Amino acid sequence: RSTPHAILHRFTRSKINRVAAGGRHSVAITEGGDIYTWGSNECGQLGYETKGSRKYVGYPKRVETIRGNRVKASYSATLAVLPSAK
Repeated sequence: RSTPHAILHRFTRSKINRVAAGGRHSVAITEGGDIYTWGSNECGQLGYETKGSRKYVGYPKRVETIRGNRVKASYSATLAVLPSAK
């Protein structure tokens, strides 16, 4: 997208603790450790598969496979710090 658009309605039940932005994607982590990503998935940086030739997700989608407590993003990668197993 070339113009900003609101995405807050996707997070109405969760408090966002941290956000990070990559070259063409974004990532947010909730207070409970849920990770949401959106934007370009050209290199798999969103953490889930996109169907067919669709490589762009225009809304926050939860990464089902992991939970974390910190996130970082680079141009084409997303990193999450996972909670330690005590």
